[in-house]
Amino acid sequence: MSVQPISSFLASRGVAPGAESVTSDLQQVIAKVTAILAYRRWLFVIPLLTGIGLSLAVSLMLPRRYELNTIFERRDDVVLTKLISSNSPYSFETIRRSLGLDLMGYQALAQAVDDLELTADYPRDAEGNLTPEGQLRKQQLVSSLSASLDVRILEKSTFLDLIQVRYSGSEPELGQRLVARLTENYIIRTRAWITDILHKSKDFFAQEADKRRERATTLDAKLMQLAAAHPGVNPADPDLLSQRLMSTNLAIEDLQLRRAEAESKVNSLKEYLAELDQGHAARLPTTQPASGQASADRRWRSNPQRERLSAAIDQVKAQIADAKALKQMTDMHPHVMGLREKLEQLRLELEREPAQLSEPIVAVSEPVEAEGFDPIAEDRRRANAELKSLSEVIARIDQNLAKYQVQKQQLEEDKGLLFERRQNYLALQQEAQSAKADWKVWNDHVEMVSRVLAAEEGRRGVGFTTVEKARVPSRPASPTLAGVFLLSAGVGLALGAMAVFLREVFDRSLRDPAKVRMALGIPVLETIGEIRTGLKQAWWSRRLLMPAVAGAETLVVMALGALVYMNLRYPEMYRNVIDQALPERVAAGFFGA
Repeated sequence: MSVQPISSFLASRGVAPGAESVTSDLQQVIAKVTAILAYRRWLFVIPLLTGIGLSLAVSLMLPRRYELNTIFERRDDVVLTKLISSNSPYSFETIRRSLGLDLMGYQALAQAVDDLELTADYPRDAEGNLTPEGQLRKQQLVSSLSASLDVRILEKSTFLDLIQVRYSGSEPELGQRLVARLTENYIIRTRAWITDILHKSKDFFAQEADKRRERATTLDAKLMQLAAAHPGVNPADPDLLSQRLMSTNLAIEDLQLRRAEAESKVNSLKEYLAELDQGHAARLPTTQPASGQASADRRWRSNPQRERLSAAIDQVKAQIADAKALKQMTDMHPHVMGLREKLEQLRLELEREPAQLSEPIVAVSEPVEAEGFDPIAEDRRRANAELKSLSEVIARIDQNLAKYQVQKQQLEEDKGLLFERRQNYLALQQEAQSAKADWKVWNDHVEMVSRVLAAEEGRRGVGFTTVEKARVPSRPASPTLAGVFLLSAGVGLALGAMAVFLREVFDRSLRDPAKVRMALGIPVLETIGEIRTGLKQAWWSRRLLMPAVAGAETLVVMALGALVYMNLRYPEMYRNVIDQALPERVAAGFFGA
């Protein structure tokens, strides 16, 4: 049995038991591991470098995953959103709930694939449509693209959505085109949907406004009919019923006064006729020619002063009626009382004035024969004619009085029902005002939606703004440089540690005095070092071959590390290096370049 040199590991085991108690268990473990690694250094270094190199080589063949995204916002008009959501059966919330499906659903992806002409080389029939095989390949393409897409709402509120469309795959150029096309198609479809919502909302508001307008028009017509049929029913208007009743009373009073005046004239004429009859019976023959001559020498005409007084009386009556009807003056008002005093004075003057005036007849050329002329008969004829005229006037006055009495009775009945009719009128008026207010509100909605619709058609309504455009990344997102190096180092360390561990586990040689003591049950008195008599093969492999292998692997690991660094940080440079160093087919197949 050959005795090998005792390492520090063995020497540490030969320390006295009292010293072992001073060192902690952790320090002992670290010391043992360090000693083993130092003793098995080449067995640890070569698997370490091999694992790192293999990991780096494998990482070069792994597919690169690139990530790119675009962010855009959709901002809804605040007033419009509240208006449509609270008054219309249509809402923008429907578009918000179907965001994911509208943006990257199957139909959206299929349309984007067709727009990008990704299925241009798929089999088609004579009409240019995809064959079943082409449809299957298109479905597979859409499914694969769907797995590499993701939609997230970064910020969500009632009126603002901040949307991110993210692509994660091995084809960044395709991802950029796909994300841009999906976003553009979504904006186009959403604008079309919003325009459709606005059109439907406008039609809805217009229909509701028409209903309110028709209702308001009908109520206004009813109010006008009620006001025309029953004057004074509208509290806002002048008290037409009282005015009409007052005017009717004034007209009745005027007619009664005129009838009394006419009756007074009739009585005067009757008395005058009676005097004429008495005078005719008592007249002497001697006086007849003289009186006849006197009557023949005079003629009668109407009194102009009496006509002026009658016109003044009518004017004062009209002033009294206007003061009561239009200015709402009572009989006790000073102005009305003054007009009434003026009216009485005019009537007294009218009574003092004769109805007719006589004037002498002046002969011009020939003397008028007075023979056979009876002046009393002429006066009787004139008085009878005037009496007949006054009788006709009284008959017309009685007819007008009867009419005004009926009108007065009707007005008094209407005045008794005025309160109830006014309540009905006020209720109808309030309903009409409410209908007009509703009509105005809905009509304002129509005008607002029309303005927004015009703005939307001019791309000035609900806005879409691209916050961040999709750009092709300069380096892949996965695998990362730190991850590759850490993973490679971990694989190398694991292989080196496993090799050392297995070698220690399966090593049955007695290189430790403690193992000798445990195996033989006898104490070890002394140990001697290794006695070398010449160069051995183990020494050659440890001193020359192992360092050379480790150096070569170190160079390979460094080269692979440089390639990995260029591949992950500078892909274009890596492609140029690979294209120059290797044939195109080999580079494309092995490195994925």
